[in-house]
Amino acid sequence: MSKIENGPWVSFDSAKLLKKAGYDEDCLNAYNHRGMQYVNGWLEYVDDRDLTINNRSLKPEDVAAPTIYQAIDWLADEYGAYIIALPTVTMDWTYKVIRVFSKKDHMFLSGSKVVEQPPYSSVAANDYATRRQALIAGVDWVLNHLP
Repeated sequence: MSKIENGPWVSFDSAKLLKKAGYDEDCLNAYNHRGMQYVNGWLEYVDDRDLTINNRSLKPEDVAAPTIYQAIDWLADEYGAYIIALPTVTMDWTYKVIRVFSKKDHMFLSGSKVVEQPPYSSVAANDYATRRQALIAGVDWVLNHLP
């Protein structure tokens, strides 16, 4: 695994898909057009300058690199895709994507939302060694299945 795969950020490919889907939240990191990550966040502690990055502040060919959890939160808010990691009987992890109404649905709901409750009828078919790997796989699945 590369350093990026072990870090808290989404992959370069996921960052490109997030940008295409409209992601433009502030981040502390970005990828250049070749997929090389540059880190900006550590400078935030040196002085009071606002050093956050977003897709508007970058060159068109570069992309903001959110953390996995920023991506998960954004996908839930914008697309109603809630990604959860679940332990498996084999002591591994898998993920489940629960779909609820979102900003993209252009609907107003009053009262409670109907959400699938455990035990889940289906989850991802793959097992992952860590919870983090399962969440990354869930983010990638959602990004590749957006409307």
